[in-house]
Amino acid sequence: MAKEINILIAGELIYSNSEEAINIQATKRIGEYKEGKVHYSPEEALYLIEKNSAKIKKNNKEKSFDEILSELSRKDKSLFAKYCAFKDLVNKGYIVKTGLKFGGEYRVYEKKEEHAKWVLYVLKEKDSIKIQELASKNRVAHSTNKKLLIAVVDNQGETTYYELEWKKL
Repeated sequence: MAKEINILIAGELIYSNSEEAINIQATKRIGEYKEGKVHYSPEEALYLIEKNSAKIKKNNKEKSFDEILSELSRKDKSLFAKYCAFKDLVNKGYIVKTGLKFGGEYRVYEKKEEHAKWVLYVLKEKDSIKIQELASKNRVAHSTNKKLLIAVVDNQGETTYYELEWKKL
């Protein structure tokens, strides 16, 4: 059985320097290894906690999944929706990495692929998006040789996906 990862939160950083964290990063590509530590996005840390692969501490106090979700959601009101889409895709075998420089929340890779297939943009079911914004996101995805994937998350965390691609007629 794999050892549990100890994740620490210090200010804006979420990280671990455990051997198990480094192993999971290398094999499952969860987290980003730099400067001797594995740095996590909030979604990655929450995923590891929910899967019972990690414990998380802030100010030397262990925090539960719900406590961390609540704390981090104060800064990011869309965190629950983003986490639901992240978890769903990882559970389906995709590799999910941050995608801010591509105009979305994430880049989504098929297993063992070097280049992301999609740029993922997450919406809550009650959200709306202007057609100009949607076209802009699709254009950025196309210009980086990716397709745009829209995840719509309902209040129960169920996620529906819509794939868009640029077509020239």
